[in-house]
Amino acid sequence: MIEEFMGYQRPNGEVGIRNKIAIISSVVCVNHVVQQIANKVKDAVPITHPLGCGQFGPDYSNTLNTLIGLGTNPNVFGALVVGLGCENISSR
Repeated sequence: MIEEFMGYQRPNGEVGIRNKIAIISSVVCVNHVVQQIANKVKDAVPITHPLGCGQFGPDYSNTLNTLIGLGTNPNVFGALVVGLGCENISSR
């Protein structure tokens, strides 16, 4: 039996077993662009959703925290956030 871990340690100390690039939509209107980018980038995973416009309060916070969690997952090497500029969720 092999006792070697073939994972990736991240700068914050977390460990992932995959090394993916997350292409994240910040608003529903760019879902097709996110999918097109992911189709052309090796090891990219498109993350799309039907939200981003007119969100406020807890609804906004839940979406924002979910997208941040997906982009900072230890199985994600890097993330690209795609937006239009009109959404409440900023790529920053």
